[in-house]
Amino acid sequence: MNTFVLSNRQGILWVPAIAQASTKKLPSAAVGTPTAETAGTAFTGYDPLGAGNYVVVAVDEHVRVIYCHLSGFQVGAGDAVAPGQVIGLVGATGLATGAHVHLQVNVDGLPIDPDVFLGS
Repeated sequence: MNTFVLSNRQGILWVPAIAQASTKKLPSAAVGTPTAETAGTAFTGYDPLGAGNYVVVAVDEHVRVIYCHLSGFQVGAGDAVAPGQVIGLVGATGLATGAHVHLQVNVDGLPIDPDVFLGS
């Protein structure tokens, strides 16, 4: 599993640690770099005006972890997702200006700081 670093809190962007991390600058990631996930049930989609290719992992009835701008999927809708499993590949689809993963954690439909969830 890749190590992910917080590169920018504006928009809550997470990218693999393949460039020096900075909270002021978004390091790029090579298209096709695998992304990691949390356990749950996967749902996939495409949003041409924003997220591009995305995977939503439904952790439970309250928590959704969303991975956006993917170049490809490694799971299908309804697939069970296990910790450490690759669910998609880094990309720049939708309204992305460079390859990265936009990670968002929603609880009851509202975004939260992913550190609160992923650090637990």
